[in-house]
Amino acid sequence: MKRTFLLLMLLPVIFLACRHADKHTNSLLNKSNLLTQFFTLNTNKDTVLLTANGALISIPAGALSNGGSSLAQLEIKEAYSMEQIIMAGLTTQSNGQPLSSGGMIYISAASGQSLKITKAIAIKIPTHSIDNKMQLFKGDTDANGNINWVRPDNLSANAQAEAFDNGKMLFINNCAACHYIGKDGTGPDLAHINIRTPDKKLLYEYTRNNVAVMLHSNSEFPYYRCLLANRNKTAMNLFPDLTDKMLDDLYGYIENQSSIGHLPVPKDEVQPCIDSCETYRGLKYQLEEQKGKLSQEKIKMVVENVVAAIASADTVGPPVKVSPSNNESLYYQFNVEAFGWYNIDILLKDANAVESSLMIRLTGTFKHNINLYLLIPSAKVYEPGGLLDDKEDVYGFYKTDGSIWLPQNLPAYIIAFGEFEDKIIFSKKEFYTSTRLDADMELSVVSKDFFKASMKDLNLSNIQFSVKDTKNADTLRKIIKELKDVEKIKPKNCDCSCFGTEPMALDTSVNLNPAEKYISTSMPKK
Repeated sequence: MKRTFLLLMLLPVIFLACRHADKHTNSLLNKSNLLTQFFTLNTNKDTVLLTANGALISIPAGALSNGGSSLAQLEIKEAYSMEQIIMAGLTTQSNGQPLSSGGMIYISAASGQSLKITKAIAIKIPTHSIDNKMQLFKGDTDANGNINWVRPDNLSANAQAEAFDNGKMLFINNCAACHYIGKDGTGPDLAHINIRTPDKKLLYEYTRNNVAVMLHSNSEFPYYRCLLANRNKTAMNLFPDLTDKMLDDLYGYIENQSSIGHLPVPKDEVQPCIDSCETYRGLKYQLEEQKGKLSQEKIKMVVENVVAAIASADTVGPPVKVSPSNNESLYYQFNVEAFGWYNIDILLKDANAVESSLMIRLTGTFKHNINLYLLIPSAKVYEPGGLLDDKEDVYGFYKTDGSIWLPQNLPAYIIAFGEFEDKIIFSKKEFYTSTRLDADMELSVVSKDFFKASMKDLNLSNIQFSVKDTKNADTLRKIIKELKDVEKIKPKNCDCSCFGTEPMALDTSVNLNPAEKYISTSMPKK
C-alpha cells in the first residue's frame, strides 16, 4: 500500500518528464554546433591537456589502453557558457527535474579508436564561482541524441572550495555582526568588494587597522576617510591578527558568494561624493585665489572655462574603474573512469530557488511539433517545456500543474520554435523570474537569418559586473551654469570634511592659471 502511494505521488513528475522525452529532435540547436577538439597523446607519459575553453584534463601514464599502441586520439566538446549550452541543445534536466549547470564536457575516443580508460582521468572545468552543493551528473543519451543527466555523484576534493569554507568561518566570526553580502547592515554591503576595491594591499591594511589607514590617507586618497564620514563616523573594529592568507580566503569567499547569488555591484555612495567635493573644492579655491585680482567678468570667464571642460567630458573627476578579482582562476574538479558526457549541476530546488508557477500558452496557426524552452542565463538553466494536464496548447517546465522551482528576480526567456515545410516557426518572450507567470506567446513564420539573429540577441553571456560613476553630469552642468555663487555647487548630502582642511595642491611647475590647472589635472581627457 505504501509503495502504491509513493508511485502515485511521483506520477506528476514522471508524466511531464515523458512528455519532454517525446519531443522531436530539432536540427537548429544540436551538438554539431559545438567546436570539436582532437588531441593526440602518448599513453605512456603523464599528459595534461588544455582545451579551447580552459579546461585542464590530467591523464596519467597508462590511463588509456589502445590495443597495444602507445598513441591515442581523444575527442573533446565543451559547453560552459549559456550560449554553448543552448546552441548544442543540451538541456539541463534530470529525469524531468530542472537543473542549474556549472558546465558540461564530452570526452571520448576519436572515431576509429578502440580506447579504454584504465585509470581515472582528472578534469578541471573553469567556473566564475564554486557552489559546494554542485554534483557531477553523467549523460544518458537516447536514440534521438537527447541527454538526460543521471547518477549524481560528489565532486573531487577541491582546495579552492576548502579555502572558501575557511573564508566563510572568518566572515561569520569577524564580519557578520556588522556586514551582509547583498545588503547594508551596520556596515556597508560587502558584495563584490574585490572588484570594487582597486588596491588589494590597502584593502588588507584597512581591514587590519582602519584607523591607521584613515590617519595616513591624505586628500590624494580620501576614499576610506569619506567612507567613515558616510557611515556616521563609526569606525570598524581592528583585526591585526588576520594574515594575508586568511584575508585571501575571506575576500575570496565574499566574492564567490556574490557570484553564486547573482548579486549586483552595490551603488557606490562614496565615490560620487568625492567627485562632487573635488569639483566644489577645486573651483572654490581657484576663485578665492583670483579674488581681488580679477574683475567679476574675469571670474565669470574662469567659471565658464570649468563649465566648458565639464561639458566636454563624460564624467567629472577621475573615472571609477573596475579591477579584476583578486581570486585565481576557479575550477570544478572531478575524476572520470568512462567516456561520455559529464555535467556539473545542482537541482534548482536546492539552489536558492522557491516553488513557483510558470505556464505558457501558444497561439497562432502553427502549434504542433514545437520545441519550447525556459532559459535563465545567469543560472545556466535550459529546461524543455511539456504540455500540461488535459491541455493542447499550454506548457509547463516541471510538473504537470505548471509548478517549478525558480530562482527569483533573474532575467529569463521563453523560446518556442519548430520547423514546418522548410520554414522556421518562432516566438520569444523576455521576463524576470517570479513566483507566478501565465503568458501567451504567438508563433509566426520567420527566416533562418531572423532566427539566428534573435538567438544572438539573447543575453546569454555570464553576468558582467561593472561599477559606474553615478553622478548626474547633466544636473551638475545645469547647476554650474546657473551659478551666482560657488557655494551653490557645494554637495548637499556629502561631508567634504573627509578631505581634511587643506585645499587641494596644485602643480605650480606649469604656468597655468588655477582654473586651467584644475581642468588639466582633474578632468578625464576625451
